[in-house]
Amino acid sequence: MQTIRTNSVLLAFAAGIALAAVAAAAQEPLAEGAGSGVAPPLAALQERARERSPRLGELARRLAAAREEIAPAGALAAPMAEVRLVNMSLGRWLVGSDPMSMIETGVRQELPYPGKRAARRAVAAAAAETLAAEYHAAAQALARDLTALYARLWALDAEAPLLAQAEELYALLAATAAARYAAGEGDQAALLAVQLAISELAERRVALAGERAAVAAELRGLADLPPGEPFGRVESLPEPAPLAGDLVATAAERAPEVALRRAELAGAARREEVARLDLRPDFALAGGIGWRGSDDPALLLGLGVELPIGRRHRQEPLRRAAAERVAAAGEAHRAAALTARAEAERLLAAWERTAAQLRLFDEALLPQSAAAFDAARASYLATRGDFSPVVESARRWLDLRVRRAGLVAERLTLRAALAALLDEPTLPATGAGDRP
Repeated sequence: MQTIRTNSVLLAFAAGIALAAVAAAAQEPLAEGAGSGVAPPLAALQERARERSPRLGELARRLAAAREEIAPAGALAAPMAEVRLVNMSLGRWLVGSDPMSMIETGVRQELPYPGKRAARRAVAAAAAETLAAEYHAAAQALARDLTALYARLWALDAEAPLLAQAEELYALLAATAAARYAAGEGDQAALLAVQLAISELAERRVALAGERAAVAAELRGLADLPPGEPFGRVESLPEPAPLAGDLVATAAERAPEVALRRAELAGAARREEVARLDLRPDFALAGGIGWRGSDDPALLLGLGVELPIGRRHRQEPLRRAAAERVAAAGEAHRAAALTARAEAERLLAAWERTAAQLRLFDEALLPQSAAAFDAARASYLATRGDFSPVVESARRWLDLRVRRAGLVAERLTLRAALAALLDEPTLPATGAGDRP
């Protein structure tokens, strides 16, 4: 009998330690910065990320440089100044005494075949358009990735109060189980089960803190926030905008990657046109004055045409190579369109799945889990029945609510991915949506 009483006291003391641990854990912040304030709105983070992204800054500089190169690409070559001596004898100086002998001064200007200058400007403009498409694709991807991280952080922050509620429930159950065991009305298994459940919650809180720290670090990197700066609690997410129209066809036409490949195709076609025009000869126009001493100066005019000797051997392979690059760019554009179409179908299927799951959670799973837990707890408190249904129903209650928060975050992530794929604003929502 004395041994039983000693064990009862020890187990009750252990239950008290577990309760104290629950209380201490409930008062600690979830993770770095989680309890220090409220996180900035998603729109503000996206704006900051766009302004401070090194990748976007690099592309913007390259785009500005490419635009500066458009006009010079079609400019004429600088004219050549020429000086030439025409002396009608090898042994005597005849300038001034012979009317055909003179010192010529003039200018020569190279003139590309008609259309070449415009074609070269078009190639430079296509390079700028390709960089503009690359910049836009990078900006959409940045906003999409930042939205996904922000939604994930919201789901983690939504789990924190659920853990606190579960800890309070387990604390009550632990006190009840300890009191019953001390009075000889309960068994040791019930007390050990609730202590194990409390330890599991403590472990989950530690894991949650680590996950939150990792996600916050990624967010700070994307938004260029100072390292280690506390990232406040995400209190709500924007409500995703509804979907409308033929999204699969729209994605195949408007996806940023498709637009980028389309710009590359246009650039390849313009380079092929330059290669074709390079088969045509260039010209040269010359003019000057011949100084003949006391005689009147001579007027000199000339027109030159590039000889096509060996041109086709040099330029025809280059033209064929340019044509092959056009074909390759066309295949890349087609592949990008197919990929965008498949990605749109995948995202739409996931969007519909999450909508159906959330309806089930709100209409059935959450109320049913709450009722099941209340019934199991009431049954245990009213009788000396098995304690395991109470712990199991409490775990299910917590798990379902955590999963629902994950679905809400996934839904916003999917909408952001669809917005990026459809070339829409990546934050196509107004007002607040779910809160933890």
